[in-house]
Amino acid sequence: MKKIIIFGAGYHGRLALRKIINSKKFYCKFLIDNDKKKIGTKILGKKIFNVNKISNIKFDYLIICGRYIEPQINQVIQLGVQKKKILVWGKRKINPSKKDLAKRELYTLKILKYIIEVFEKKKISYWFDYSGLLSLMRKRSLAELSDVDISVKLQNVKLAIYLLNKKNNLFNFFSKRIIDKNSRKILPRFYVIGKIKERNFEPPIIDFISKKFLKKYNINLIEDRKYPSTFFNSHKIKSYKKLKFRIPNEPLKYLKFVYGKDWKEPKDTWSVKRKK
Repeated sequence: MKKIIIFGAGYHGRLALRKIINSKKFYCKFLIDNDKKKIGTKILGKKIFNVNKISNIKFDYLIICGRYIEPQINQVIQLGVQKKKILVWGKRKINPSKKDLAKRELYTLKILKYIIEVFEKKKISYWFDYSGLLSLMRKRSLAELSDVDISVKLQNVKLAIYLLNKKNNLFNFFSKRIIDKNSRKILPRFYVIGKIKERNFEPPIIDFISKKFLKKYNINLIEDRKYPSTFFNSHKIKSYKKLKFRIPNEPLKYLKFVYGKDWKEPKDTWSVKRKK
């Protein structure tokens, strides 16, 4: 069996690890990551080390996948890794089977149904955004996403957090405070993760983005990006698998504004950069 190291202990790295665990061709020695908080922890029984460890270890291949492929390749080459030992695994390679994706989709929709019903009842201003909207408009499965993005108006964030933090059988609630480098204000970042535990695929994640509305534009407070308010003066309803989701007005133009003219074509490997 070929000895493998995986660069990245995030969602995509974990998908790659799940594939390798079920493979007869590869054996994963460990994972490497730049995140200091992950160093020394384990995922599915495999330990996570600092990236520098790769300089002193014998292995056959290094697998790189996910959102930061180019900088990760450059980083390991500087550490002495030969290009011929680097394997870039795109989404087609790491995605779960159709059967497992169908299961993940089912869990994802159950969680979304619960959230939408709660938000609608309490009149929370929300809409599908970024990855969630992109998947809907491409007519792709939500289960293929690392997380589903939902934006919430800033004035509704406290209530949304309160509602999502209530006990339920579907998901666990997580939140953290991020300090804005410019204003020094504390910004809320919150998300939910499905309670299911499956060997072959990741639990669903719903990520919430706080948006501040001004006259001419709204601001993604976490990324400090501005978007014309014309996209959000009203909302449309998009039906998907018997559920109805709120989406921005003129969603096609909005996605072009965010991702560029090629947004319709899914990429096997990609960058996290968005149009400002």
